Amino acid sequence: MSNIKRPKNSIFGLSAELLALQNSDAAEASARIAAVAALQTSIADAAAAAQAATTAEATARANAVVALQTAVAQEATDRDAAIAAAKLALGTNFTVADIAGRDALTGLTVSDRVFVTDDGDGKWALYQTSVVTTGAGATSTFVKMSDQDALTNAISATSIKAAYESNADTNTFTDAEKAKVGFIAVTAPIDLDKVVQNDELLTSATLTGASDTAIPSALAVKTFVLEATRTGGSVFKTESVMVTADKIVLAEPPKDGTVLNFATVRHIDGNGIAYDIPVAKDGADATGKTFILAPDTTGDFDGKSVLVQYPYVMSA
Repeated sequence: MSNIKRPKNSIFGLSAELLALQNSDAAEASARIAAVAALQTSIADAAAAAQAATTAEATARANAVVALQTAVAQEATDRDAAIAAAKLALGTNFTVADIAGRDALTGLTVSDRVFVTDDGDGKWALYQTSVVTTGAGATSTFVKMSDQDALTNAISATSIKAAYESNADTNTFTDAEKAKVGFIAVTAPIDLDKVVQNDELLTSATLTGASDTAIPSALAVKTFVLEATRTGGSVFKTESVMVTADKIVLAEPPKDGTVLNFATVRHIDGNGIAYDIPVAKDGADATGKTFILAPDTTGDFDGKSVLVQYPYVMSA
């Protein structure tokens, strides 16, 4: 049998396998290339994002710095404006030689102060503008705030006294008044509302109305004592009483039952005619205050008043 010789490169199926292997290698190489490209793109994107973030942060920082600088500048502007306004409100200080120099000023505003070296009396004075029209001193109204005389005299004893006593409810307290107060010696609290003045003392010689709170004068007491001594301790009383059933009742019991004017009482009618009616003590009245009239006709004087004079002894 004869042998068949074949070339090595013509082995069955080898070419296809080699081709497949080549294709596989090429595909793998392409995949690696694509992966590397994707990685490079990702890296580039990440780098770009990082750069963008860095740029944004830098921009934000720059904007913040600008905003802070703007705020600081605005604050300085506002402060300067406030200071300027305060200076305007406080006014401006001027110094001039005399009143003519004050009136010659221009550009004045309310609350400006003008120091005048010679106010016309050779002494300084300080003025302040209260009303300004054109800004000129000649048309402005000034108020004198102080002058040399006022400052010199402000601390004198006379000026202090005058200033203090010019206040409401503040009065001069003289040496004479102080001497009067010195006569008062008080060792315990006194209610001055309860002190009796001399014009409040009772002056009745019979001490009528005397009580713990109604005090008679010394003269009234003296008169009462002298009269009581002279009359044996009794006091005389004149009383007007009404007649009822030919009887009268007195306010006090007469001493020893004695009615003066010869034991009579007197009635004066509307025509001025006087009637003296005898009276006698009513023995049935233990108080001794009741007396019985003896008119010419019973009941003539009932309902009429009569005058009675009698002595009585005051009770303790």
